[in-house]
Amino acid sequence: MAILLKATTSDRKNITSGRIITKHYDMGDISINKKFNRCSVAYKMDNTGISPLKISYKLDERGSFKNFTATENNPYSADDNGARLCRTNGKIKTAEFDFITKSKFGKVVQIQIQYDTSGLSYNTSSAIDGFELSDITFTYRPINRN
Repeated sequence: MAILLKATTSDRKNITSGRIITKHYDMGDISINKKFNRCSVAYKMDNTGISPLKISYKLDERGSFKNFTATENNPYSADDNGARLCRTNGKIKTAEFDFITKSKFGKVVQIQIQYDTSGLSYNTSSAIDGFELSDITFTYRPINRN
């Protein structure tokens, strides 16, 4: 299994480790504390059904990556033993995830998308076809504390 990450308009990068870790997102000012509420991931993946792509986050380089909570009524985000991206049948769709209530304050956030089949006894196929990450968007508000 390999994840292909489009690096430029003409090249694709083969991610052989089975995970993608993004840069640190600081929303333009690393000195301001923020309350993160939601993460929206625009992507496409061929076929249908729940995939073994698990998505998690880390704030301010503290501890390990934490699982998101999948939002209700969004067919492209699932929460089964960790937040997961669902297949989109080759069309660009947006999955929405909520930050855990106890762990949503920080200055920078980092996202991990990982190939993970643990706990997926119902998923007989572990293949990921045509995965493309298009955009990651955060809903947050700055926290002004003295």
